[in-house]
Amino acid sequence: MTGRLIVGLGSPHGDDQAGWRVISALHARGFPVTSARAASTPADIWNWCRSDHDLTICDANADGHPAGTLRSIVWPTEALPTHSHGTHSLPLGTILELGRELQCVPGIVQIWTISGRCFEPAGEPSREVITAAERLADILAGGDQYA
Repeated sequence: MTGRLIVGLGSPHGDDQAGWRVISALHARGFPVTSARAASTPADIWNWCRSDHDLTICDANADGHPAGTLRSIVWPTEALPTHSHGTHSLPLGTILELGRELQCVPGIVQIWTISGRCFEPAGEPSREVITAAERLADILAGGDQYA
């Protein structure tokens, strides 16, 4: 792999800001903007990634776990969450499959989810999600993305 890209997915709807919060925290730690990007739709990944990059995606998940719960998934080896909040135009799995076919997404993708509980429009993220986003940024900035 020749590069590393971390993409935080999100929207302005409460805990759905989790992925964006991770990216903001990485920038605050000195991560280059070209290596850590915030996106409103998973299809944005196609604009930034290549198949020879390591790709990590961070996203909120409404999975019923306590807010702030972190989960790491290796796609396509492990199934993507089925209880995602659904604010994206196309499901993440569809975007990754198409990206692999277009050769702009690597064959293996690390996905981190942060469980959320409040997804109200224009709402603030919960304290638990903010804390988890900071913790995940620490993990990713330390280079141990599989911790």
